[in-house]
Amino acid sequence: RRLSDGEKRRVAIHESGHAIVASHCEHADPVHKISIVPRGRAALGYTLQFPAEDQYLKTEDELLDQLRSLLGGRAAEELVLGEVSTGAENDLERATVIARQIICFYGMGESVGLTHCGSRQLPVYLTGTDYGGAQLDCSDETARQIDLEIRHIVETAHKTATDLIQANRDKLEIMTEALMKYET
Repeated sequence: RRLSDGEKRRVAIHESGHAIVASHCEHADPVHKISIVPRGRAALGYTLQFPAEDQYLKTEDELLDQLRSLLGGRAAEELVLGEVSTGAENDLERATVIARQIICFYGMGESVGLTHCGSRQLPVYLTGTDYGGAQLDCSDETARQIDLEIRHIVETAHKTATDLIQANRDKLEIMTEALMKYET
């Protein structure tokens, strides 16, 4: 697929945002490659991160830095372009799933404490419900508290990503221009 120059620049800003935030988060996986060459039907660009070594467990700090990195693309679009696009859809979906897992599966949230209140979900076509990777096993009130905490976690991660982009705006501009020129 061919992107217009405006779309190509937006994707370059978005992917640069992911990379800038990841590189400034102590517990984020290192960035290995950034590309604005469209792949398949969905991905208009990507930022490839790999852990430095095999890892079987994640700490809360690592999960939160992963959230911050995911939201770096949207934060960059907001700051540089003054508006967001649909390009962050998958990032938002993944961030929401991670936040829900932090709370419901890993006992790292406040709303349910050490209670495990979810199970891995069967495909939507079998259950008719979709709660972001989890089938909730709790009261409606607890589910509401979980939703509020998910929102808080994601919004806090977005604020941190925005602050990191603002503090490194010069690097974002340099990276964006390099991506526009070399594409990868």
